[in-house]
Amino acid sequence: MKYRALSQVSQKYKGRSFIKYKGPTFIIGVRQGVASRGFVALVSVIVIASMLTVLMVSVGAAAFFARFNTLDGEHKQQGRYLAQGCVHVALLKIVQQGTYQPMVGGECVSIDDTCDGGNSGRECKICEVTFNDGVLRIQTRASLYGTYTNILASASTSTGSAIITELSEQPVYIGPSCPLP
Repeated sequence: MKYRALSQVSQKYKGRSFIKYKGPTFIIGVRQGVASRGFVALVSVIVIASMLTVLMVSVGAAAFFARFNTLDGEHKQQGRYLAQGCVHVALLKIVQQGTYQPMVGGECVSIDDTCDGGNSGRECKICEVTFNDGVLRIQTRASLYGTYTNILASASTSTGSAIITELSEQPVYIGPSCPLP
């Protein structure tokens, strides 16, 4: 290690403080503005890290809640199939009995025999069956894990058979009282 005289070093590094002791000369980088640059860099790192953390948390939360949106969509589709199944049960009863009418409050059709009071969350009701000029109109409602579906179906009937001519989902149930759990 080479030793330099304090005067030679001071000419080269003007404006800096020096400590001289027995041994090599050390330069302490204390100059106006050097400390503030370090502070700016530190604050910049903290701000950037905070922004990245917020971004990652929001992306993660969006992905997490997207799962539940997809699950709700699947439950709604399964509820639609359940309500359509109720339409088919009503058609079967009409073909078998001819003058079928559901009981007041709707006739419950369940997947696992837990109608009216069960906690399965999977049931539908045949709410209304009307005959007008050879056209049969059936209203059903289904509840599946918190999603609700209202189906209005029209069918043409003849002796011993019924054919669905129209099947549509109604956003709001309009008909006689037909409560679902």
